[in-house]
Amino acid sequence: MARPHEFDTEAAVEQAMHLFRELGYHATSMPRLTARLGTGSLYAAFDSKDGLYARALERYCDGLVTGLGRDVRRGPDIHTALYGLLITMAAADAADPEHGCLLVGATTERSADGDTIERVRTTPVEMETGLTAALGVARDRGELRGEHRPEELARFLMTLIQGLRVMRRARVPGIGRRRGAEGTGLRPAGVPAYGDAVPSVPRPPAVERLIVAGLVPRRCFPRSFTW
Repeated sequence: MARPHEFDTEAAVEQAMHLFRELGYHATSMPRLTARLGTGSLYAAFDSKDGLYARALERYCDGLVTGLGRDVRRGPDIHTALYGLLITMAAADAADPEHGCLLVGATTERSADGDTIERVRTTPVEMETGLTAALGVARDRGELRGEHRPEELARFLMTLIQGLRVMRRARVPGIGRRRGAEGTGLRPAGVPAYGDAVPSVPRPPAVERLIVAGLVPRRCFPRSFTW
């Protein structure tokens, strides 16, 4: 007798994560999941669609925390690391606009599910803790200006990052793209442009705090700036 095909649980979670990001929880039906993942042992492995979603959300959130912790330690200083983080995030969104932030999707679609909301609440806290630690090291190395506390700056940065993800999920034109500025010093040579910018908007107070602390170059965000 032929041996049954072994069901790859981790590969199934990875594929489901991409599908939930693309379609959302409600639009991802079990027929869609089985078509993408194969019938295999889907129910045996995850019990239900909710069980599979919980595993996919866990994988996505763990990736956010781990990725942020890695990215904020790249480069010679915190400024380079944060600039690279934001550019990488914008580039990924621009290259794959159909795959939204699963954390944002979970907030809007699964607000009645206690386990989902608990994961949604704890993930930004873990990310903010990692940012705070990196900013604390940067402060000790003299890379921050002023008397701003690392935890305060980390909260502003998390607000900026999540705000961009929400706007991208809402398909706001221009989010995730930046106008080419090779000759103006707005971005380092070799960093790609992401299209035309949208009309100017006032500089938010949170960005002003980051500028004062020296985390964001003032020239990147004049009084009226474009995303």
